[in-house]
Formats: sequence, C-alpha cells, structure tokens
Amino acid sequence: MHIIRILKFIISFLELILAMSFYSFVLILLISLFTFNFDPIEYVYSSTSNRTLPGIIFGFGNYIGISGFYFAVIYLRKMIKNLSKGNIFIHDNTKFLKRSGIFATISSLVLFALSFSEKFIFLEEKNNQDTSQFFLITFTLVTGLSFIVISRILAESTKIKEENELTI
Repeated sequence: MHIIRILKFIISFLELILAMSFYSFVLILLISLFTFNFDPIEYVYSSTSNRTLPGIIFGFGNYIGISGFYFAVIYLRKMIKNLSKGNIFIHDNTKFLKRSGIFATISSLVLFALSFSEKFIFLEEKNNQDTSQFFLITFTLVTGLSFIVISRILAESTKIKEENELTI
C-alpha cells in the first residue's frame, strides 16, 4: 500500500508540472500569434537564430510532445487509482495502460523527429543537450512500448480471471 501512495504522489507531481507546461505554452502561443509579424524578405536575409516561424513550428511540436506526456500521466493516474482500490485485473486498467503507452510513444517520436530536424533547420550544434535529450526520449519510447506490451498481458490475464470467475 505504501508503494501505491508513493506512485500516486509521483504521478500527481508529474501531472502538475506537465499541466503547467501545457497551459503556459497555450498562453505563450497566443501571445506570439498576436505579436507575430512575418516579413519574407527579412526572413531570407536574417540569421538562422533570428527566425521566428521555425521557432513557432518547433514550439508547437514541443507542445504536442508535452501534451502526449501529460495525457500519458493522466491515464497512469487513473490506473493507479484503480490499483489503490484493489481493482487490478479489470478492463479499465488495460485501457488506461494502453492509452498511456500510446501517448508516451507518440510524443517521444514527435520529440525525436523535432530534435533531429532542428539540427538541419537551425544548423546549430548542441552536443551537451543532444545526448541527454536522446537518452530521455529513448527511455520514454521504450517505456511507452513496454506499457503497450504490458497492457496486452494485462488484457489476457483479465480474460483468464473472468473465465475463472465463471467456472465453479
């Protein structure tokens, strides 16, 4: 039971941090859209660090990635809530774990594609950030795929439990 409480606390903390990122990006996006002026000639002749449009595109891509993590954490919280009630082998847990895995996998793939293409658009080298970001995205991808596999195992065990309840 103590492990469930610790997991609840960790998931709630992650949800709070991701919610703040989620809603702060919406605010930043709205402010940037209202103050955005795009001059194509200035865009072509400006330096790559001054380009606003790719920054907004990458910001929106990061928003999609963070949103995926946010929804993955929400579904994990729902599953942990069921686990704390003692409901382990139910269809809702299978559904929550699968959705959490799908959101984590998609968001890590989006963030990987963004970090890979960012090098080509901005033509910058960020070696220190690249390795840690790569390991974090890879870890999240493996975790998301593991959640999907575990959800299939949980679905099979839920089906076996229901068959055992029907047999006397």
